[in-house]
Amino acid sequence: MQTIDFKRQRFSTLVDEAKKYDTAPMLSKIRICVPLAVGQQAYDFDIKDAKGHKTNRALKDNDMFVPYAMSLGYMVEDDALPGHAPTFPYPVQVTAALTAIGLKGLVANGHGYLLYQGTTSIRTNQTVNVQELPNSLFLHVPKAENAGVTGSNIEESAYILPERFDFSGKRDHKIRTEFPAIPTTTIAGEAGSKAYLVLEMYGWTIQSGATL
Repeated sequence: MQTIDFKRQRFSTLVDEAKKYDTAPMLSKIRICVPLAVGQQAYDFDIKDAKGHKTNRALKDNDMFVPYAMSLGYMVEDDALPGHAPTFPYPVQVTAALTAIGLKGLVANGHGYLLYQGTTSIRTNQTVNVQELPNSLFLHVPKAENAGVTGSNIEESAYILPERFDFSGKRDHKIRTEFPAIPTTTIAGEAGSKAYLVLEMYGWTIQSGATL
C-alpha cells in the first residue's frame, strides 16, 4: 500500500508541527459509511458525521487529521448484526460460499462494478483539493474471488495521496463520489441486509490541532 519511508517522512513533519499543541500525532483513520440507493449517481461523505453508521470514525471539531492514503469500498451488513460486516475493495456478490461462512453479498446483477467507472472529488471550504480521482484506483479483486473472502482487506486497495491535505475540524470538507448510474442501477444487498459505500482515510490525528 505504501512504503515505510513515505509514512516516516510525513510523520516526522507532523511531529514538529504538533509540538506547538503540546501533543504528538497519533496514527488513526476516518471511516464514513453511506447507504446505497437505486439509481443514485452521487454520494457525499461527511467526515464529521459521528451520528451516522455505528462504525463511523469521524473527525472531531477541535482536531486536525492529515491523511496519507484513502480507500473506497463496499460493506453488505446483515440486518441482525449491525457493525459486524467486513468491508471489501470490490463488489462481493452473494454466493453459496459466502452464505456458508455467514456473510451477506450484493445481489448478483453486476452493477457494483459501475462504481469504478466514476470519480471522487475532495474540497476544503471553497478550495478544490482533488477534482476527479478515478475510482478505478480503489478496485482490488483477489485472484480467486470469494476464496477466503474474509481475508480481503479494503486497505489493500488504498491509494496513496501524493499531496498533503489538512482536514481541520473547524473547516467545511466535502468528499463526493460520482458514477454514471441510471434510474435502474441497483447496487443492493441480498434479502436481510443493507449495502453501504464506505470511505476510509488513513493518517494521523493531532488532538486540539484544528485551525480555521
